[in-house]
Amino acid sequence: MSSKYIWPYQPKPPPSDWDAYDRALSEIWTEDGQYTFNTPLGEWTASSHIQSRWKYYPAIDSLCDHSSLPPAWYTRQRTSTRSNNRFQPLIRPPDATESPGYDALKQNKNKKLKD
Repeated sequence: MSSKYIWPYQPKPPPSDWDAYDRALSEIWTEDGQYTFNTPLGEWTASSHIQSRWKYYPAIDSLCDHSSLPPAWYTRQRTSTRSNNRFQPLIRPPDATESPGYDALKQNKNKKLKD
């Protein structure tokens, strides 16, 4: 296998490390060959720490910056060459029927302001 990156030298793990790895997997996985955990993980309780302020809406070919109210909307300016395609601000944001999730976002931000 080759790579364009220069990676630091890392030796292959010895057989004892592979044995420890195999023992660990056999303790957490079922023996039915389905590779499921003996103890299920349970409910996911934390939302992702990665929250993007930008969302792309392919149905209307628009970007939305959700970091403020009202959100800032941008639409693609088409040109004759792909290299010049840019998103330009929209003068009038799309209505809620064109942007799924906008109403929920607005309600969530309003709720935070009230709290």
